[in-house]
Amino acid sequence: MKKYLTLALGLAIAMPLLAQLPRTLSFQGYLTNDAGEPITTESDSPLSVSFTLYTEKALGSGMVVWGPETHEIDIDKGIFNTILGASEITAVPLDFGSTLSFDNPYFLQITIDPGPNEEILPRIELTSGMYSLSSVNASNITSGTLSGGLLDQVDASIIAGSVAIANGGTGANSASDARTNLGVAIGVDVQAYDADLDDLADGSLSGSKIGSGIDADSITVNSLDIEHGGTDATTAIGARANLGLTIGTDVQAQDADLDDLADGTLTGSKVGT
Repeated sequence: MKKYLTLALGLAIAMPLLAQLPRTLSFQGYLTNDAGEPITTESDSPLSVSFTLYTEKALGSGMVVWGPETHEIDIDKGIFNTILGASEITAVPLDFGSTLSFDNPYFLQITIDPGPNEEILPRIELTSGMYSLSSVNASNITSGTLSGGLLDQVDASIIAGSVAIANGGTGANSASDARTNLGVAIGVDVQAYDADLDDLADGSLSGSKIGSGIDADSITVNSLDIEHGGTDATTAIGARANLGLTIGTDVQAQDADLDDLADGTLTGSKVGT
């Protein structure tokens, strides 16, 4: 006896969007025979039904975007329920957002008894209720934030608001506020650039950077050059040589006879023959 679908009551998400979204759709239909009488199957002999989604309404046209998926369905007084994407026979995952973007019309083709004696029913166009699936991602946007698992590539598409620090952003919409939020405010958390500090970066300080008021106790290594008031030496002998005061070469060594002459007269005993 010929069978046909007189009414498809609809597709719906199998559980609330606020929970983890299942990749399935709940489908309910009403099946009658050619006399319009509702069909009831025996519990031990369910009806084999195949479901496929197409991009065109006319049979034999369009591209397949999902399926075919075969189900063994129990029918009671014409009414049956099943879950697409969860068949125990040939489950085909529903890839929401990719092959099923729900930004174009889709048409459900139902095949009764797939095989040599199959009967293909007229395709059913999905209505606006089904296209609420395209808002699945939107359900994850609350208080201006987006669940990280829904992000693929983030670029200049973000044109309003700011990404919180907890989500990898700065929580700010200006460079100054971003530095403050990240604890790198210049002059507060980190030192501003300074030429004198940059000069000291290699571990030594150029002489021209030395200001007044430097205590001798502060100089503990190396030596101060002559140009800046030092001897450019680390020993007394080296200092005298650098200053041109080498005893016996540049200056006279201490001598008693010369000391005796220092007052302008020479003691008689110092006079030689």
